[in-house]
Amino acid sequence: MDLKFLTVLLTDFIPAAADYLHHAWELRRSLDEVEDMVRENTDGDFTEPSTEWGDADATRDP
Repeated sequence: MDLKFLTVLLTDFIPAAADYLHHAWELRRSLDEVEDMVRENTDGDFTEPSTEWGDADATRDP
């Protein structure tokens, strides 16, 4: 391998990839926490949207 290529690989690419993976892992963990909070607050039933405020399409002109 070329020394310049190896230097760039070790100093730029590998730390950037590790940083990206670390942030992706934190984001996934945060999304899991949000999903758990939604499940707790909705008793696990959050598949159907609320129609408490009425149907938004009913007020539109055809």
